[in-house]
Amino acid sequence: MNDSKSKTYYQIHRKEICAKRKAMRHAKGISVKYNDCTGLSVSDPVEYRKQYWKNNPAKKHWKYAQNRCLYDPDSSYYMRVDFDITPAEVEEIWIRDEADQLLEPSIDRIDNSKGYCKSNVRFVELPWNKRRPRTKREVTEVA
Repeated sequence: MNDSKSKTYYQIHRKEICAKRKAMRHAKGISVKYNDCTGLSVSDPVEYRKQYWKNNPAKKHWKYAQNRCLYDPDSSYYMRVDFDITPAEVEEIWIRDEADQLLEPSIDRIDNSKGYCKSNVRFVELPWNKRRPRTKREVTEVA
């Protein structure tokens, strides 16, 4: 069994958070047919999420990095990494690095001793990111 210390804030207060979000959506006149605390109001929420991440790839990579750093209790390494980057900054980096042209874009920290911040993040091909050494590396042009 998980004790309350290992649970995230969201896991502990999920019902309260969901109730607040539902009340806010109701006050704004937004349909609340599907209330799994995601804000979705479509008939097929799984398909909606797939389409949302497909249309927002930079935000998807931001969310995955955020989950690794802030919410993954099994990853003791990533729990020590600072996460100081916003979705808007990741979107700027996505455009700067032309990540939409990559086959399998992957968010990469240039210097692994530093956290996720705008000056230390870039998009590269996933196979390259998987096999590169985990030491400080100079910024190079990625084709």
